[in-house]
Amino acid sequence: MHAQPEEISPSLNHAVGQTESLVPLCTAAIAHETKQLQSMYERGELARCPTPLCGIELETWIAHTGSLAPATNSLALLHAQSGSNWGKELGGWNLECNFPPMLLEGDALSRSEQWFRQTFEKLEQVAQAHGVTQILGPTLLTLEPEHLVAENLTSEDKEFNPGNRYHSLDLLQRERKGAPFVTTFADGFGGIRSDSIILAATAAGLQPHLMCEPEQFVAVHNAAQALAPLFLALSASSPVVAGMRTGFESSRIRVLHEMHFGLREDGSNASRYFFGEKWLESPTETFTENVLFDPLF
Repeated sequence: MHAQPEEISPSLNHAVGQTESLVPLCTAAIAHETKQLQSMYERGELARCPTPLCGIELETWIAHTGSLAPATNSLALLHAQSGSNWGKELGGWNLECNFPPMLLEGDALSRSEQWFRQTFEKLEQVAQAHGVTQILGPTLLTLEPEHLVAENLTSEDKEFNPGNRYHSLDLLQRERKGAPFVTTFADGFGGIRSDSIILAATAAGLQPHLMCEPEQFVAVHNAAQALAPLFLALSASSPVVAGMRTGFESSRIRVLHEMHFGLREDGSNASRYFFGEKWLESPTETFTENVLFDPLF
């Protein structure tokens, strides 16, 4: 789908200006809440629950049956399906499945896989009725640079996307950045750019969320940091972005990291996808490291 960069109307310019003024207030609020969390931790006031508990988010692609070209009718599928496990994503060609939280004991992972297969199949039947199919994978190989335009963001919907949040965020971030969103590839492979934050919708992923007891958090987090390189190697994303070879074995983190350049309050290029700067000594240090990151994300 070809389109010219979207113009910012005077009314939206006014909204952008209003939201921009909230950025320092949001940053201050996040900093305050982080201090409150630290105080609650020190006083032993954080609630207890059975652990270790794990929740999973898994993003899928929607493609036209036959051509497998990206289809942006995710909202139609959400309205047609039953249940509350599926949700919208930034790009109209993605959906997100939210697994029920599970205690990591016995055959929990096997039962979780079985649950997902059944849930996926139910939505696939809905998708087929709409002339599309779901695809699991880090990227959609039929996605092309011409698709990376704002009109392919998930559109406004009273039930699933009230307030048109993605288009509003897109307009605001374009205004703040003042330049295209760019991802550079390895030497000799060029790069890709877009006038929209939809660049972040070129890579899908799976995110596990692990809950542990407060006093175990530092050790668990640091262990996860130590193992991260191994897991990244084992679960490498696609070396292709929007039909272009990147020269990397895995492209997801590269795309998501670079598109946030210039949007951090302290002027640094640290991303919300970075791995921190040191081993944690307190549970709230990881929040403190991110306080100055663009609060609108």
